[in-house]
Amino acid sequence: MISTYGDARLHPLTPGQQRLWFLHRLSPDNPAYNVVIALRLRGPLRAAALRAAVADVTRRHAALRTVFPVEPGGHEPMARVLPDGPPLRLVDFSGLPPEQSHAESRRFLDAASARSVDLTHGPVTHWILLRAAPADHLLVLLTHHIVFDGGSLPVVCAELEHAYREPAHGRPGPAAPHDGLPVPEAGQVPADSLAYWRATLAGVPAQPLVLPVLAGRRRAAGPATDAAALVSGRCTLSGTGLSRLRTLAAEEGCTTQLVLLTALICLLHRYSGQEDVVVGVPVALRDAAEDAGRVGLYVNLLPVRVRLGTGGLPFRAALRRTRRAWLDAHEHRGVPFERLVEEFHTDATPTVHPFFSALFAYQQAPPLPRLDGVETTLAPVAPAAAKYELTVTSTEDERQISFDLDVDSRSADRAEADAAARHLRALLTAAVSAPERTVADLPLLDGTERRALGPYWPATQHAAHTVANAPDLWAPAHRRFEEQVRRRPDAVAVVHGAHSLTYAALNNRANRLARELVARGAGPETVVGVCLRRTTRLPVTLLAVLKAGAAYLPLDPGYPAQRLSGMIEDASMGLLVTERDLLHSTGLDDLTDPADVIVMDDDAAPAVRHPGHDLLGPDTDVHPNGLAYVLFTSGSTGRPKGIALQYGNLDTFLRWAGRTFSAEELTAVLATTSVSFDVSVFELFAPLTHGGTVLLGDNALHVPHMPAAATATLLSTVPTAVDTLAEADAIPRSVRTVNIGGETLQRGVVDRLAGRVPGVRVHNLYGPSETTTHSANVRVPLDSDEPPTIGRPLLTVLMWVADRGSRPVPVGVTGEIVIGGTGLARGYVGRPRLTAERFAPDPASGTDGGRLYLTGDQARVDGRGELVFLGRRDSQIKLRGVRIEPEEIETVTRAHPAVLDAAVVVERQDGTPTRLVAFVKVRPEDVPGEQALTSDLLAHLRTRLPRAMIPAELRLRAELPLNSNGKLDRGELTRRLALEPVRTEATAPLAAPPRTELEKAVATIWCEVLDLPHVGLHDNFLELGGNSLLLLKLHRRLCEAVHPDLTLVDLFTWPTVAAIAERFAGVVARDDAPGAAENTAGAADRGRRRRRSAAVGRRTPEAGR
Repeated sequence: MISTYGDARLHPLTPGQQRLWFLHRLSPDNPAYNVVIALRLRGPLRAAALRAAVADVTRRHAALRTVFPVEPGGHEPMARVLPDGPPLRLVDFSGLPPEQSHAESRRFLDAASARSVDLTHGPVTHWILLRAAPADHLLVLLTHHIVFDGGSLPVVCAELEHAYREPAHGRPGPAAPHDGLPVPEAGQVPADSLAYWRATLAGVPAQPLVLPVLAGRRRAAGPATDAAALVSGRCTLSGTGLSRLRTLAAEEGCTTQLVLLTALICLLHRYSGQEDVVVGVPVALRDAAEDAGRVGLYVNLLPVRVRLGTGGLPFRAALRRTRRAWLDAHEHRGVPFERLVEEFHTDATPTVHPFFSALFAYQQAPPLPRLDGVETTLAPVAPAAAKYELTVTSTEDERQISFDLDVDSRSADRAEADAAARHLRALLTAAVSAPERTVADLPLLDGTERRALGPYWPATQHAAHTVANAPDLWAPAHRRFEEQVRRRPDAVAVVHGAHSLTYAALNNRANRLARELVARGAGPETVVGVCLRRTTRLPVTLLAVLKAGAAYLPLDPGYPAQRLSGMIEDASMGLLVTERDLLHSTGLDDLTDPADVIVMDDDAAPAVRHPGHDLLGPDTDVHPNGLAYVLFTSGSTGRPKGIALQYGNLDTFLRWAGRTFSAEELTAVLATTSVSFDVSVFELFAPLTHGGTVLLGDNALHVPHMPAAATATLLSTVPTAVDTLAEADAIPRSVRTVNIGGETLQRGVVDRLAGRVPGVRVHNLYGPSETTTHSANVRVPLDSDEPPTIGRPLLTVLMWVADRGSRPVPVGVTGEIVIGGTGLARGYVGRPRLTAERFAPDPASGTDGGRLYLTGDQARVDGRGELVFLGRRDSQIKLRGVRIEPEEIETVTRAHPAVLDAAVVVERQDGTPTRLVAFVKVRPEDVPGEQALTSDLLAHLRTRLPRAMIPAELRLRAELPLNSNGKLDRGELTRRLALEPVRTEATAPLAAPPRTELEKAVATIWCEVLDLPHVGLHDNFLELGGNSLLLLKLHRRLCEAVHPDLTLVDLFTWPTVAAIAERFAGVVARDDAPGAAENTAGAADRGRRRRRSAAVGRRTPEAGR
């Protein structure tokens, strides 16, 4: 029960009212907490009687006449009850044509809903009667949640009916009016309740994911205090579905509300993959009988936390867990939500919703007032602004249950909100029909959604894939090369430095070596190791291996002997082609039998005795399923894994290349990638099978030193390498197309590339080596500000975004990329168990042998039908109980205009993540101004990320290390992290004392407001125990001493003494700025003050003195 005040002039606010008042003060123009009730009245309305009824209801309830001023000299708001409320206001549109009058009524209602309420001066509550026609009205109650909760509506409706039907002076009624306000509960919160919440909320993520469907745009619009519009989706459940829902609730001894809450929790689990879901649920605090007749804010918020595990739980079991969690939370509902935030949440800022970002509100449809011959219905009113990332309001009556899903429009569009509503209905319908089905198996899609998925639906893809990969189109790569030899024997095929080979010469040399390989025993399923420098011998050898019907195994001369040994063993290498000095320097002479080694030091030997014409006949025929090459990639266990690619895989890929890139684009292709990596397959074989020239180079960064590069038409490399080349203006002007892959492509890279190479075509390509180099592609638009996607699946590829059961997820929902089709590798050589783990059966293939590759990469399909890459599933870490995706931090960091690139590294102690460090690439001229840029960058991050995701340290660098293939070398960054001294909060020690006069003035105010003896230059105000009321006091003091334009939001953006002082360093502090003063502890709340002081003492130089 919440007590009430009677006639006292000023009243303190309850914790819930304090929170709403603070949010209003933080963002006065935000109408998120406006309450708008609109009753459609059709019939002979007696306006005078209605006006009197409104006045009577307003007189009877003090909450409807209350304002919330701050008294002069104070900093805390108080509640003041005014003697009278505003009368009913009539707005008459009945003189307009019917359609226009209704439209004007709706516009007036929408404008009134979006208008800010003046809590300080009032009136807070307005009654408006909109007349569209003599017998058609809208009665509008416009107020604020600070004085009106969901339980207030039935009270107002009942009393309005009574007062309208019976004159106020003659009707029977309560002996005294309900002229009271909620009163803060006196006394201490029970210790057992605090202990319950401490245990329940332990480890709750600082900013729980709600809709990863929205991940590409969430947090992009700045602080949540901005008045954010919302988009809404709606669905209903009736008939059989509603009957089954009520039956299930009865079987489990719970309310329909808990079945609905369970369905929402399961949906959020399915969306995010989180096994631990928290949803906010309002609960009424109207325990006493007299509370039912009161108007006001008699409600608390409960974080309901349900652990679902991986989704293998039956829905009925999930319902029981939700019921238990709800009953436990309800038992301890007396602890104000604001106290939970203060006690257990260390990241309460405008950018972060404490504990949860999804709210579920359930209500019974209220009985509407019956006004003597007037038909009364509830007119829908959309909320004017978003309170949470997702708010689900469920309304139940006898016939149906409706769901309104309101989503922050900075995070979603209307189509996505509608889709979320359909998903909730589909999941709920299936769950109540078969509650023993597991949560993971409950469908989210209906027929509409399946059609919307279009090319991502498995059956559609299988049909297209069958056409695109008809068997009669098949030909091995070397046969396609030989066709080009017949067409253009004298055209240049390969250039390396000053040396070149024509198609005929390349073919002859490859044929001679192929015959030598066959003579040595090479053939189908034989693996031939290739350890060569990047000269013309390299394409000669690779083509020779394919002509022999064997498979090539690239052996990088720079690899350690131990790694080479493991690769040779796993691949069962039979022959080796190398150069004499490499044979010794790599240690391969100790790993091979001399009889199995072909040394290529002299181009005339050992193949000179063989003729140079093509090898034809049954001995060299290859099958699409024959092994063509083996590529080794890093393994999560440290042991590299060898991927077995087949001739059919390679042919499918090369046919795609021919359809996608024109002959002009393939005229002269730069080949700068090590043959150990899959991009080399495109660089070498795409031009050679389509009549182009291969321009061999050591690596992408060597392009400026390649004379032949001046004629290049196509470059393939990774984003970091292409960005380096663009920055150095080293991309040849002849280049028409740049293929980028291997890493996430940022918009800034595209912009810089387009600025250096006018008219360039940029392709963003995605694909694991296990699926033959590329599986998705998009030509990146150059005139967009949106981050590049990875496009759509290649026609020759089966690909969709899937849940844990490899089922397609809805548009916009995060899942794992799964890939199938003829580009799928055979598996991992010598690793049958790993092959079985990563290559799963394809249930949609219709054949016993259909398989899918589980990539471990996360993505979602956006509204345009393109794939948005969201990083590796296994890159997620858990730092101090918070799940963190380093790639998300990198993306936000790169959005700063001074940042060229960023990499977030996790520092660990004894294998446990301890903190985040961001290496940030900036222009060389910006590195000397590190401190100022670091502060600005931290401010940028703080408005876009929760504190748990802010790196503990930012290290600005002119360059980030790259590996030999031009990719960011994260291993080198980790090594540097271990070697360089540890710093915190972007190179500044937390305990540093204030230095300038302005810093000292700000620090003194902090000490006085927080009642602390000292604060550090980089201490965070909220972490020292600051709360909303203390923040208001700090704001007032700083406005007086530092600058009058300082806003409350500024204190969240710059939450340290150093940040505030730096922000206003150019402003002369007022003459009355306080000097250093001795601070003494106040009498109130000494226990909390001691905790704050102890926290500071642990981090300041004075500690222990």
